[in-house]
Amino acid sequence: MIKYATGSRDVFANVVEDKEKAVEKEATTTMSASTPSLSQQNTQSKKEIPYEPLSIRGARGRVANSYGVKLSQYEVREITSNVPEALDLYNNGMRKRTAGMIIGIPATLFCLAGVITTWSNELSDWPDQDTRDIGTALTVVGVAIGIPSLITSSVGNKRIRQSVNAYNKGIKQAHTSDISLNFGITSSGGIGLVLNF
Repeated sequence: MIKYATGSRDVFANVVEDKEKAVEKEATTTMSASTPSLSQQNTQSKKEIPYEPLSIRGARGRVANSYGVKLSQYEVREITSNVPEALDLYNNGMRKRTAGMIIGIPATLFCLAGVITTWSNELSDWPDQDTRDIGTALTVVGVAIGIPSLITSSVGNKRIRQSVNAYNKGIKQAHTSDISLNFGITSSGGIGLVLNF
């Protein structure tokens, strides 16, 4: 600001601030135009399928990466999201496996109660036929519930294996070119190499 003897003044600060703001705005606009937004980056990364085959590890059939590290359900869903068929099979398999486990808990409890009831009756000084029948009935109910539980869990594990196979097949196709070199008889009747692309 300049003050004159007459009392008038000239202020220059606003002009400088406006120019600085204009330069900052231009830099921000240029940067945002050249750098994709977070949603654009997520979309781009979804389209790219990394070549990392999956496998099944352990007795429980856990999904593992190419280094043998077992993955969480979230990680498996994130990785297989690029191959929709594999993701659907994995989700279906996990639902069936969970249902089998939920059904299996009461089945185990019924069997355990039946065996304990029958065993304690046999060890008592006065075995009772009614108590033996109750123990047998509890065991039969436990087995009857346990069989569907085992079948459901088995189907779930099979779906998870199918999911891993579908994912590995999907990424293999995405990273394999259609170029092939074959040895054989040419269309003119000669022998030679045929390059297909």
